[in-house]
Amino acid sequence: MKTIFKNCRIIDGSGNPGYMGDILIENGKIARVGNFFSPENAEIINLEGLAIAPGFIDMHSHSDLDLLVHPEAKQKIMQGVTTELLGQDGTSIAPVKPEEKDILRRQVSGLLGDPDIEWDWITYDDYLKRLENLRTSINICTLVPYGQLRQWAVGMDDRKPSNDEIELMKSLCKEACKHGVRGISLGLIYPPCIYADREEIAEVCKVAEEEGGFLVCHIRNEGDMFFESIEEIIWIAEKAGIPLHISHLKAAGKENWHKMEIVLKRLEEANQEGKTEISFDQYPYPVGSTLLSALLPPWMHNGGVNALLERLHDQALREKIKEELNYKGISTWENWIKNCGWEGIIITSVKSETNKNFEGKSLAEIASMLNIEPGDVIFKLLIEENTAVSMGQIWGSEEGIGRVMQHPFYMTGTDGLLGGKPHPRLYGTFPRVLGKYCREEKLFSLEEAVFHMTSFPGRRLGLQDRGQIKEGMVADLVIFDPEKIIDRATFSNPHQYGEGVFHVLVNGEFVVREGKHTGKRPGKVLR
Repeated sequence: MKTIFKNCRIIDGSGNPGYMGDILIENGKIARVGNFFSPENAEIINLEGLAIAPGFIDMHSHSDLDLLVHPEAKQKIMQGVTTELLGQDGTSIAPVKPEEKDILRRQVSGLLGDPDIEWDWITYDDYLKRLENLRTSINICTLVPYGQLRQWAVGMDDRKPSNDEIELMKSLCKEACKHGVRGISLGLIYPPCIYADREEIAEVCKVAEEEGGFLVCHIRNEGDMFFESIEEIIWIAEKAGIPLHISHLKAAGKENWHKMEIVLKRLEEANQEGKTEISFDQYPYPVGSTLLSALLPPWMHNGGVNALLERLHDQALREKIKEELNYKGISTWENWIKNCGWEGIIITSVKSETNKNFEGKSLAEIASMLNIEPGDVIFKLLIEENTAVSMGQIWGSEEGIGRVMQHPFYMTGTDGLLGGKPHPRLYGTFPRVLGKYCREEKLFSLEEAVFHMTSFPGRRLGLQDRGQIKEGMVADLVIFDPEKIIDRATFSNPHQYGEGVFHVLVNGEFVVREGKHTGKRPGKVLR
């Protein structure tokens, strides 16, 4: 089947000015671009008034489990995303020892959800084969999560690994790389990554570098210790000689907002020195989303989720936690209460019906409803939900978001969690960048916005045949109205697709046509 898009405003992903022309799609590829006679037996679609761009690449996705239940990937496809990067924050679902599947399942439930499916994988290759056999509407790239390597070799204990354990982590990393992951991910606020020091991490990351991968990192502290955390991850990347990509770069808490300019300059300096190659992603909202258990001090996570739940029943430890959460001095760990306040932490997802009425409410509001202290709300929900609770944190400002988005190292990522009332970024990230920040606020041109969503992340991922509109490239494409595209998802009603996306093609097939999902699943695991 041949398809010709006529009268296109082509935004080719290069960052160069758009131009008018026609595009021929044949056998899943872009066969012709420009002005040409229409071949016979071709479907002709007039795109007058619309723009056509390479399919968007989501550089930070948490669909690892959800795709196994909802392979149509509607939250992403309907906003023009054709490829997403899984295995983020050092926390995912493989590799996993058979005897530890139930523990890991509980551990990641607040981040990745807990759908009623069989966990029939052990290695990363097993998991990728499961996705391949299922077939999805979206293309998938993956990272091997450092947390799963450490959990396999060391467990959830707060200690240094032995030399043998480091060698085991390196072996597991190499195996995942051989099966096609694009790099390695770290989440230095999440256990067990939080217990790893820079020397250990750099040693394991050398393996990913040798296999051609890059390092993706949620840094250790985005607030009081922002500078120190940036220096740590630059040191790790330079020591390992590996390219560095920082997840959702931000300065959390009003008293830390001024630090962003200094950090951006430091990243530019490190990039110029040439020991590593730096990029970062960001979601276009001043509110974050993560596990509620991330509010707890690091020592609470020592030994894993069962040990954490046991400690939560200890009244003396509860009081100690409250003291640390209310501490007003410099916080050496990511203290979201200090950064955002009790009123700035919103419960977004719980598992049980009993606590559903708390979704969308702040810890301060829930505490008032129950006539208890806000700290006790944390303990109550974590215990009653078996830790499967996610939250939103009001951390930033619109001005800070715009500044990061204008930087040449920037890429776009949704970082959307599944379940309950998810963060609206799950549905609205890409339309919001194009509608609010590009068209309305004019922070950058349409061509610049598309570059940061397509060919730039495509280069980082090593996708030589995707990310641009050129003859011979795979036909991952999005057709949208640049004058109307906008997000519609809100915190009170997040399950809403954006407006302005008309067609989406994945590997040359229409997955969205005239604004509706076709049900087709031509996506591939891009090993």
